Amino acid sequence: MKIDEYQIVEIPHYENGDLSSPSYKRAYNGKVWCTWINENKTIVTQPFFESELELVKT
Repeated sequence: MKIDEYQIVEIPHYENGDLSSPSYKRAYNGKVWCTWINENKTIVTQPFFESELELVKT
């Protein structure tokens, strides 16, 4: 399995409590998209929380 990218989401940010016109900031949400080949030889891409993954030494 390899990590393809870190998942970024847009989070609304309100200046001075003004709820009518939010600006959006991009932030990492803790998930990474991973790709691997399963037992049926199908390529699978799925997001996981980074904290759930185990590092493997090669």
